[in-house]
Amino acid sequence: MVLALGVFLGLLLPDLAHAVRPALPFTVLILVFLPMLRIDLAGVAGHARRPLLIGAVLVWLLVVCPALA
Repeated sequence: MVLALGVFLGLLLPDLAHAVRPALPFTVLILVFLPMLRIDLAGVAGHARRPLLIGAVLVWLLVVCPALA
């Protein structure tokens, strides 16, 4: 939501977009990193104990879905 709002503000206010352009990589990094802090590490470890399920999900996401599209 924040990223989409930033795109529209950048289109509406190009001078402001040009002024804050150097901060863009850091801002995107923060917006991607902060949700990762909420990951349940115990749950991730539980999934790591089932490698066949993880492999099946990866095959589905990386092979089957693009083939269907």
